[in-house]
Amino acid sequence: MSFIRLFPADGDVDKALLSVKDVKIYPLAKAGQPSTFRYIDVSNYTMQLPILKWENSIEFFKQLHAVIQTETAPEEFRYMFGMLKQLGIEKGKPFNPDARMDRILNEAAQTANDEMRATFTAQRDPGYRPWKGRAWEWAILQVIDPETKDFGPRGYYNLEPAESYYWMGYGASAAMGVPKAGAGSVYWLGYRDNKGAYLDGGKTYKLTVPAPVPVDLFWSHTVYGIDTRTLIATDQDRAAIRSHIEKLKVNADGSYTLYFGPKAPEGKEDMWIKTIPGIGWWSAFRIYGPTAAAFDGTWKLDDFVEMK
Repeated sequence: MSFIRLFPADGDVDKALLSVKDVKIYPLAKAGQPSTFRYIDVSNYTMQLPILKWENSIEFFKQLHAVIQTETAPEEFRYMFGMLKQLGIEKGKPFNPDARMDRILNEAAQTANDEMRATFTAQRDPGYRPWKGRAWEWAILQVIDPETKDFGPRGYYNLEPAESYYWMGYGASAAMGVPKAGAGSVYWLGYRDNKGAYLDGGKTYKLTVPAPVPVDLFWSHTVYGIDTRTLIATDQDRAAIRSHIEKLKVNADGSYTLYFGPKAPEGKEDMWIKTIPGIGWWSAFRIYGPTAAAFDGTWKLDDFVEMK
């Protein structure tokens, strides 16, 4: 798949959506020929969450079996296909696990999901921490290899950062996380407050974004539900605060103060994102077009602080 992101630098979202219709995807052999491309605007559709309702049950293996029936078998995946055959998953043959295997695979899917959640939210490698004494972490510790376009060089595939990242997301780019001023974008992830506690949807927090933010284009802060790993869905119908979209209130020193919780602090509605009691959450702070201060430690995000 391919992701094309359109950023309405002037805040005009409708204008950005119109430009999508100028994008066409077609076989190279048909270059220069008239082409059409179907475009479907789903902006006003409600997404059913979680997206993968079967990721922690045997249904995952059934879906995997179905995919293998229609996919090719690249040589580099030969050993993996051999492992799947031991589970009864093989191209051209039905997948009919008995009661014992059904139980094992159900447990395996649940355990794997729990393990990836723990890896994602409790990284052991101190290299994930960009700033000493802060709870924020790099979204990608290992930059995507420019040759393999994946996690790890030609010699090996780095499983630990890959499984952590892909539990959270479903696509990556070689330009993501490059520690270089002006290159692509950089993401930091937050799961904990300044005391080390995981973020709780029933509590209220504030986050100060110090000035000047090291950005050439824009920055954004997005809240995700821990169970769905997608934008938090509330009746506020907003999961992000963005410097190029919202009309943000700037503090006297040029910083910004953002708020999170079930109810907005009085007078802070424009700088607030609603969370859900009983549901944990995490966030991503993104800078598009980062400047040197995003990497050299001269600028750092404050931690979330619980408001009593």
